[in-house]
Amino acid sequence: MKFLNIDMNLECFIIFYNQEVFVNQRLNNILEIISSENITILDDGSSDNTYTKIEHYLIKNNLQINLIRNQINMGIISNWKLCSRLCKKDYIWIIEGDDLSHQNFLVRFCKIKKKFKDLDIFSGITYSINYQNKIIGRQTERIFKQLNLEF
Repeated sequence: MKFLNIDMNLECFIIFYNQEVFVNQRLNNILEIISSENITILDDGSSDNTYTKIEHYLIKNNLQINLIRNQINMGIISNWKLCSRLCKKDYIWIIEGDDLSHQNFLVRFCKIKKKFKDLDIFSGITYSINYQNKIIGRQTERIFKQLNLEF
């Protein structure tokens, strides 16, 4: 796969919780945007087959991605805190297992980072998908409109 040569030090964390149906599509999506060495996957104590499906995906695709399994469901905020503690890079990108990211997310992030030098937090376009893996909506389009930014 070919990735953009973007001057940034970014680590991506994908949080899954009982989302086995989304594993393949989510991982395919994110691996089109960022290389596997910059990804950590967190399973938040799923009670379905999410963790096993992730393991099989990684083995099948011969990927060396850090995979962490919480023994209990910690919830979104605790996982965000965990991701921030684990992150070893300058920037952190936290995403959910049941969403899809726009292919140009990192390009847009770099443009916005240049425009807003004191940027502390950034949200990109995230697509919500249903259990049939169909896109059912854009979650963050409104934010871009408020900032008068192209999305």
